Formats: sequence, C-alpha cells, structure tokens
Amino acid sequence: MTAGPRWLARLVLPALVLSTCAVGGCSFGGGGSAGVDPGMLVAARQEATNFFSLDYRHASADVSRVLALATGTFKNQYAARRAEVISGVTSKQLVVTATIPKDGAAVEFFDKTHGQVLIGVDVTTTTGTTGASAGTNSVDRYRARIILTKVGDRWLVSGLDQVG
Repeated sequence: MTAGPRWLARLVLPALVLSTCAVGGCSFGGGGSAGVDPGMLVAARQEATNFFSLDYRHASADVSRVLALATGTFKNQYAARRAEVISGVTSKQLVVTATIPKDGAAVEFFDKTHGQVLIGVDVTTTTGTTGASAGTNSVDRYRARIILTKVGDRWLVSGLDQVG
C-alpha cells in the first residue's frame, strides 16, 4: 500500500488529534451509562464522525461541521488549523469516511455538565482521481476519547484524544 491513501490517517488526523486536544485524562463523577443524558452520547458520536470524515470536494463544510459541535480551546485550536486541514485534504484529493459501530460508544465518566465517551471509529480513506495511488482505499480503526461540556442545553465537544 502506498503512502498516499494513508496520508491523512497517518499524518493529518493524528497531528490534529494531538494538537487540538485541550483536555485529557479528566475524571468526572458518575460511571457506567445509567442516568446519562442521551444527548451527550449523540453529540459524542456525531462529533467523532464529523472529525474523522473529510472530503476534498467539500472540505470547508466538513471542517465547519466539526466546529459547530465544538467549544473552548478545542474549538479555537481546530479553527486555527482550518486552512491546513482543508489544504491537506484537497491537495491529495482525499475522501475520508468514518463509521461508528452500533455498540461503538461507551461512557467513561459523566455528571450534569461534563462527560467522557470512548468511541470506536472505522475510517475508510480513498485517494482522488489523479496520481499513482488514485482510487486506492485503506481502512483503519481508531479509538477516541470525546470530552464534552454542557453549554446551555447543548452538549459540545471540549476535547478529543486519540487513545490506544
């Protein structure tokens, strides 16, 4: 397999995860999933899907989707890398699609205003239509810790760490 199809998965995504993680290793009250606000899990799953899904044909809109569910330092750091992400995806004509298995999310910690969710993400990367590696697919599996903060009545992502 050439380096082309894995460029985003091996260089851009891990770099973004490391550089945009504002909070890590936090511990909040709670545990298990009894009493968890279902909106927290919905937000975590959606943001994981958004973060790991980028398409060169609409990269700006994809980045905007990530920012729409983000808050705090995570949002600021991701926004600061917006042009870099878009340029990297479009220059390689990458289509990166994330899916989360049905049982791919587990609550680590939660309370009324904070939560941590572990998410398994299957990521398919396809190169564009030009170049030696055009049309090549690769599939990778990631685990991410999504850190959430309740802002008003919405759960927003305040951190995202790649784990394991």
